[in-house]
Amino acid sequence: MHMKLIVWIILALLVLFIFLFVVPIRIICAADTRKNLDFSLAVKILFVKIPLYPRKKRLPNLKNFRRKSLEKQYRKKQKDAEKKKTKLRKKKPGSAAKKTQAAKPKRNIKQIIRFIFSLTQILFDRLGRYLRVDIAYFDIIAAAENPADTALLYGWVYALMESFWALISTRKPFQHVKKNSISIYADFEGDKPAVRAKLIFSIALWQLFSIFIHGGKKALDIRGEYHQKETKEEQVQRQKEEAAARSEMIKELRKN
Repeated sequence: MHMKLIVWIILALLVLFIFLFVVPIRIICAADTRKNLDFSLAVKILFVKIPLYPRKKRLPNLKNFRRKSLEKQYRKKQKDAEKKKTKLRKKKPGSAAKKTQAAKPKRNIKQIIRFIFSLTQILFDRLGRYLRVDIAYFDIIAAAENPADTALLYGWVYALMESFWALISTRKPFQHVKKNSISIYADFEGDKPAVRAKLIFSIALWQLFSIFIHGGKKALDIRGEYHQKETKEEQVQRQKEEAAARSEMIKELRKN
């Protein structure tokens, strides 16, 4: 009976894990600049909403300010300071450490740039496939000190948003966005433009893992290509430097 119960619990946990792996994670961003910049960021999984910013201010725990607690904190700091001193005494920097660092093959700027661009390409390619964007509301309020400037600003913003919509409406992440969720207003009584928006980004956990796996694979491929392209002279020089570094390290260990 107990064995059956354990099996059912394991199966239930497995189903829950798979379900959470497939269910999309929603990142909710909201901003309002009508008065001051009011920005909030939260993560929502199913019906659970976790605020990330701004965080609620927690009241200080009064137990931490009692005499026993303060003495304990002081003793802990003293122990940490002693441990740091002991570690610094044990560490004896020598020429071996420097030569070990020098023995590592250096990467030129071209390889670093190629590495960054490759990872960026994978990131945008995968995000373009997996990421979903929804706009709950996006209100742009055109306002200026002069009513004529307000009218000009409204026309400029309207034309800009039409071009922006033509650009994003054909993209896969924005397929579910409705054009009427973006609104432009002219406020002839106000003197400063403002934006009020709420955007929701959705992506599943397995899709994030897919991005990380492809990114890691690409990084390993680039590293492998770099080692293959290493010339014979560079390889011989690197091996000599590594051998010299090892011999110096053995000498240092024998001295100790």
